[in-house]
Amino acid sequence: MKSRVQPTPMLGLLFGIGYTVLFIGLNMVLGSNMTDMSTAERLVPFAASLAICAVTATVITTVLGWWPYVLRDRTKVGGAVRLVPIVWAIVIVIVLAAGQGWTIATDRLLLFVVMAILVGFSEELAYRGLTLVGFRGGVSEQRAWLFATILFALLHLPNALIGSPLAGAAIQTGLAFLGGTSLYMIRRTSGGIVLAMAFHGVWDFVNFINQNPTMSAIPTLTNVVLFVLFLTQWKRLFGKDQQRQLDPA
Repeated sequence: MKSRVQPTPMLGLLFGIGYTVLFIGLNMVLGSNMTDMSTAERLVPFAASLAICAVTATVITTVLGWWPYVLRDRTKVGGAVRLVPIVWAIVIVIVLAAGQGWTIATDRLLLFVVMAILVGFSEELAYRGLTLVGFRGGVSEQRAWLFATILFALLHLPNALIGSPLAGAAIQTGLAFLGGTSLYMIRRTSGGIVLAMAFHGVWDFVNFINQNPTMSAIPTLTNVVLFVLFLTQWKRLFGKDQQRQLDPA
């Protein structure tokens, strides 16, 4: 299936920056505050912003005719990369079991579920979808991963504009680069974006409800270890036969 618009790096850059501008702009207009998510009412602006971003990304993908490119890769990657979703699943279970988050009020918990679903769908569609596909249209696969993941990480830096301390936003940006790389590996080993969306959503939900400070370090350490694994799998991910990932069908 041929897309209506040819993927290009310029479009990838536009989508990567555009999602950040849209998300942060909406949250500023709606009065979101990253430092106060203590009540359901405080969560509504975030949920509304994510819903608008999800709809926008869906419409753009449809208009461009990029769903075949977004949903699947030309090849799957095996080897140690297959461990990434397994490790994430184990960590999610551990943090959920020890995180003491189930005492949260029901209305707030339900909003966290909604937000997690929207984050997983919209951010993956924007970055491991539209942005990555755009860069794949004109640069090597390793550069497509790098540029798309940097733009995904930079999505978190402007959180300082909606209440997050600048130092905290900077740290979150670095951690997002590691997490984005893990999600890229999940996409590559599963052959598509759906599993990455699911894991992204559940991962964020776990972080939303976690009330055990000790558990907060586990996801970070996990992605540091997985980034080391990523470097060891460089040839498998970016070898000569992996350089063109746009589905030719």
